Amino acid sequence: DTDGDGISDKDDACPTVAGLASLKGCPDTDGDGVEDGKDKCPTVAGTIGANGCPDKDGDGVGDGEDKCPTVAGTAAGSGCPDTDGDGIYDFEDSCPTVAGTAANKGCPDKKKKK
Repeated sequence: DTDGDGISDKDDACPTVAGLASLKGCPDTDGDGVEDGKDKCPTVAGTIGANGCPDKDGDGVGDGEDKCPTVAGTAAGSGCPDTDGDGIYDFEDSCPTVAGTAANKGCPDKKKKK
């Protein structure tokens, strides 16, 4: 047990750094359940779904990468929803509550009056 964490070197995934038995002997500095080596935010507690980073809206996209950190979205939408269902995520949609087209940046086509 080189690092003195109580886990024998043969069973320790991080034999030179003291860690937790629940993480196969690897450390978790911020105590969020994600070992430091896999934690994108090792000194700030986050969620397992967001790779150890904070995730205010709980959508699995860490706040630092989430373009809509206070509204749950999808990973494909960089953490933003597609509120109007037009296939254009809200962070790119100029009219996020009205369905539109990509050509109009998410806004409806303007119909010509006759």
